[in-house]
Amino acid sequence: MPNPTIETKLDGIDLQRPFPGLQSFQEKNKSQFGGRDIEIKELFEMVENSPLSIVFGKSGIGKTSLLLAGLVPELQQNFYLPLYVRIDYSNAKSPVQQLKEIIFDRLKKQDNSVTEFGSRTLWEYFHDVKLLVTPVLILDQFEETFTLGKTRAAEVAELITELSDLAENRVPVVVQEDYQRRTEMISSKYGEQHYRIVLSLREDYLAQLEGVKKQMPSIKNNRYRVVQMTVLQAMDAAIKPGKGLIEPDIAAQIIRKIPGVTDRDFDTTAENQDEVKRLLVEPFLLSLICFQINEKRIEQKLEKFTQPLVAQFEISDVISSYYNDTVKQFKPIVSEGIENELLTESGYRKLETIETLASKYQMDDTMIQLLIDKRIIRKEERDGVEYCELIHDVLAPVIKTRRDRRLIEIREQEKKEAIRRAVERDRMRLRKFVTFSLAILLPVISIVAYYAARNAREAKELRSCEFALKQLITARSAAENSGEYDQAAVIARTAFLIYKDNKGKDYNRFYANMYEFLSGLGVTFKTYDSSGKGIKSIACKDDSVYYGFTTGKVMVSGIKNSISAPELFIEFRNKKITSLVISPDKHFMAVAGTDRLINLIDLRSMKTDSIELEGFLSNGNGKQLFINSKNELYVQSGGTVAAWRVEHGIQPILWKQHKQFEIKNGRMKPDQSMKVSGGQYLNFDDIQLNGLSVYNDKLFVGADSSIILLSGDSLIKYFYPELGGVVSVQYDQKRNCIYTGSDKGVVCRFDLTTKKVEKCQNQLGGIHALCLSKDGRYLSTASWDGTVGIFDLEFTKDWRNSYPIIVRVNSEERECDTHELVWNVTNSDDNMYVLAATSYGNIYKLPLKTETLSDMICENARGNLDSIWRLNNEKLLTEDELLKYTCPK
Repeated sequence: MPNPTIETKLDGIDLQRPFPGLQSFQEKNKSQFGGRDIEIKELFEMVENSPLSIVFGKSGIGKTSLLLAGLVPELQQNFYLPLYVRIDYSNAKSPVQQLKEIIFDRLKKQDNSVTEFGSRTLWEYFHDVKLLVTPVLILDQFEETFTLGKTRAAEVAELITELSDLAENRVPVVVQEDYQRRTEMISSKYGEQHYRIVLSLREDYLAQLEGVKKQMPSIKNNRYRVVQMTVLQAMDAAIKPGKGLIEPDIAAQIIRKIPGVTDRDFDTTAENQDEVKRLLVEPFLLSLICFQINEKRIEQKLEKFTQPLVAQFEISDVISSYYNDTVKQFKPIVSEGIENELLTESGYRKLETIETLASKYQMDDTMIQLLIDKRIIRKEERDGVEYCELIHDVLAPVIKTRRDRRLIEIREQEKKEAIRRAVERDRMRLRKFVTFSLAILLPVISIVAYYAARNAREAKELRSCEFALKQLITARSAAENSGEYDQAAVIARTAFLIYKDNKGKDYNRFYANMYEFLSGLGVTFKTYDSSGKGIKSIACKDDSVYYGFTTGKVMVSGIKNSISAPELFIEFRNKKITSLVISPDKHFMAVAGTDRLINLIDLRSMKTDSIELEGFLSNGNGKQLFINSKNELYVQSGGTVAAWRVEHGIQPILWKQHKQFEIKNGRMKPDQSMKVSGGQYLNFDDIQLNGLSVYNDKLFVGADSSIILLSGDSLIKYFYPELGGVVSVQYDQKRNCIYTGSDKGVVCRFDLTTKKVEKCQNQLGGIHALCLSKDGRYLSTASWDGTVGIFDLEFTKDWRNSYPIIVRVNSEERECDTHELVWNVTNSDDNMYVLAATSYGNIYKLPLKTETLSDMICENARGNLDSIWRLNNEKLLTEDELLKYTCPK
């Protein structure tokens, strides 16, 4: 048996440490590079058939490894000569000079008779050089041309020009001028391209690459996107490097630790092969965990990976160790910026502008680039603004735990400081009062005693709230590490009640955890299942909920206690229902679908009328309806808005001629860019409208990066790039603001008084619908990622730092989460619940109040109370006091 403590090498390859971690595989590692055989073949065929190929993908996806350990060896075996280049923008030499020197040195090794460049351009040189093999120029990390190269604009322009001439086989201007002086014809031999070019860059820089399209039109023709691996590819990637270190069953054990992977992903006999082709595995993550386990193997002097060895590792431990080691290299303010700005309170990734990180946390461009290189964050550009986010969801729980611990430490310090100040205030008061005469001594003692008692009470409340927050962390540990959801739920409920009784204010963290623990107990919030018939519309009336199916049926169920069995309310043949609304006074219901009719139902007499839509610019599935307090019915579809009065018969509302304005960068000016025609239908010829909300005579619709307000004879377009692709709109009368949901999962709040936009990253999928509770306290969001977001608007003061509760539907079938979309949400009239309708035809009844969740825990959990008492290390509460907060056995 070979001694694993001795590092064996073969051709420069370390056989004991074959996993590069976060480094790239090199050309020498070609025999160890696995999981990308299909990609290597496809990319080679593209390069073989195309003079120019663009390779792109997310940061950390393995582009460099694919090029060096995959494409380069494949090219060499097929009579191509790969010339791998990464321009150094810190070098005093220009990019073109560096490129020419690298090309010449590499060609010289291939053929000693090759001449130097001299004054020749790249185009001239590659046409003049005669080789038995075809050179392939590979420029990796090409996005650095747009980042590090910003300060060397003239040199970058020279590089782009030379590469463009080469890619397009275009005779350079200097060559044309030279031939004109010599009155010679350019040789026909220049018509052939005996070379290939490959540009590799991060996909968030494709927009900048588009900027050179005029010079290099062929950049749009041949593009290859590098994506995540399937589980079966990941098996090959884990087994191949180790040369016997990892057996197939051990590789599967490792890959099962990666979030989202299920047994079905390993089943090559499954009828639906798409299930085993899901792109789930980030190469950098697999390499990192294999690297960490291998280091432990070497430490324990094991010959190969074993099941007990792998069982010691959890993905969170690997990521935690890596993240903590990485941020130690920076100032503490950097990790604070990551933890505060790139993660919601409930633990989801969110986008933040690089400008914010720079101004608040001293994170300059160099530091941002280092964090990108360390695979902590990735960067992207939207509407000319640069954002960054955590590179992967697996970082989120690690960072959340670290942030929670840091905040507890801060609160501990604040608590100690508050107690110290209280004691000091008492001493100061006592010193002042002892100087008074004996005639007022007794009243003074009473006052001192009062303040002392109040300060002591406040200090005890503060300690109790801190104790409650600690117990919440304990509850999470019990759930995540031990799977003790009963105990975790009871601890969370107990902590919440202690926190509430001691005047705590931030209930969100308890709210989210109680939802999660109830799901862990198998409690489902699903109340109706239509066996896969989608529900796109839902509305409440008194104690009933109405919902429209894509089959044309409108069903009704009672919701007072639990949702009752559905009854058929009305059916429309050949109609796919896409929108259903009920008037505020509960007198009317309007139903729209894919046909040209809006059906209006008088809920008092059950009389049904129809409104036929003529003249709409769009008649697709995207109709949205709204009935305001005046019983005026509005419909929006595509680029058209129309309205009718419905109280005393159906009467169309005619639109006035509007004065058009635009507010951009905080300034209002007349605007004629919108082509709007009035009359019965308000048509926006060149604008796709999304979302609809009405209050009195004010109508709000969304458009790309804009909110359009119609009020009186004015039409105002508010343009703000941070709004993104608006797909839903909701007006908040109480706060005079508009909420918008974007196709990127961002919820923005636009204050109509200050004209300021605040945004927060809410969900990962597009926000399809927004809904305010009847009392105006809660805002609910429906997302295509299968979640419902709930904002407590009374608690949320600073929207940019707001943290909604994110509730995932269908939690009992985690492998299907990505398939069930939440299409719509509505609130019950009693403000107790939000009801969510999904693409699977399910309805979920989600409590809005923390107290309701607390009661549900008592109904479903049977935690160990003795274990809770043992957690009471600070002895803040007696056993009897603690008992009143827990669920009875």
